[in-house]
This record gives sequence, structure tokens and C-alpha cells, in this order.
Amino acid sequence: MFDSDNEEENNEHISMGQTTFESIRNYALCLFGRYLKEAHNNTNLPDIPPESATRFLSVSEVEAIVREHGFAASEGYYVGGESPEEAYAIMGKMMCALVQRILSNVLAEGTSQGLLDCVFNEKKNDFEFDITAKGKRVIYGGNADSETTADN
Repeated sequence: MFDSDNEEENNEHISMGQTTFESIRNYALCLFGRYLKEAHNNTNLPDIPPESATRFLSVSEVEAIVREHGFAASEGYYVGGESPEEAYAIMGKMMCALVQRILSNVLAEGTSQGLLDCVFNEKKNDFEFDITAKGKRVIYGGNADSETTADN
């Protein structure tokens, strides 16, 4: 079993472990929270995202992104590569896609709640977001729910 001369060579991929979609989601939410904390020097943000943060990344979104970066296996999906470096690169791209999806969902919710304005910039071929007066009140103090009618 441990004799390299007798090992079969048909194992093309290196196994690094297995996990659940929920665990992947929670890890991605932690990465997103860590990014926010570092980017804004905000020590008030919790180290572990609250349970309510799971609304920003559903299990079905995680599964779709994992599927894009891997392939179906007998039980679930396999994400990896033919070398540790390739596996880490693919997993890094997958985690980046998950964090980008979280950001997209956060921006969508902020826009739907009137905290952000969203416009499409044709020159950049991308959406641009700006904080609304209601959003500033939420960030800098005041209760946005009681002031909803003032902005609409």
C-alpha cells in the first residue's frame, strides 16, 4: 500500500478534502466580511458573519458556482486539478466567484431597499452604485425605516 512501486498510476487528481455547500457558503461569507473589515478599517464588524448574512448567498448559488468550476462526481462535485498548484488556482477562482456573487447580492438588496442608486455606465459597460440619502442615514445614524416616505 505504501510502496510507491506498487501504487496504481490511474489517480490523475489529488484529493484535498470534501465539504458541504453550506460550509463553502459560510467560508465565502467570512472572506467577504474580512474584506469589508480590512477595506474599511472597521473594527466594529464581527469576525464571523451573523446567520442573517446567509441570505446574500444561497446554497443553490453555491452549487451553481461549484458546478462551473468543477465537474460532477458520483456524490456531488469535484473541484481540483492535476497538481496542487492547479487545484489551488481553480479553487481560488471559485472562491472569487462566490465572493463576487455575495457582493452582487448585497448591492441588489441595497438598491431594492433604497439605500443605493444604480445606473448603467455605457462607456464602462458596467453598473455604478452610489449611496442615497437614506443609505447615509443608515450608515451615519438615524432610522431609515421611519424615513422611507421622505425619500420615495
